[in-house]
Amino acid sequence: MPFERGAPKPLGSGRRKGTLNRITKEVAARLAELSCDPIEGMAAIAADASNPVELRARMYAELAQYIHPKRRAVESRLVDSQGRDRYPLDIESVRAYCQQAPPGGE
Repeated sequence: MPFERGAPKPLGSGRRKGTLNRITKEVAARLAELSCDPIEGMAAIAADASNPVELRARMYAELAQYIHPKRRAVESRLVDSQGRDRYPLDIESVRAYCQQAPPGGE
């Protein structure tokens, strides 16, 4: 029975969670046929001291993505004593902010 426009999606339809798409399955199967492990290959390139340092560093950076989360940008915000945002940050504003009494009167 074909899907009718406006009808709710039938239960159990679609791809199951975690199921690889067709292309990913084909690539994984092909790599398995060739006994090729890309992660192992990158590790071998990174560990080989005869490779240029730029290539080794790139391989380590690629491998790190599988172990450590990527860092996100952190917003810098400075508020003066009147509660106004100070953008862009200039050295005078930073010095003045650092010399203010801490909140709570310590």
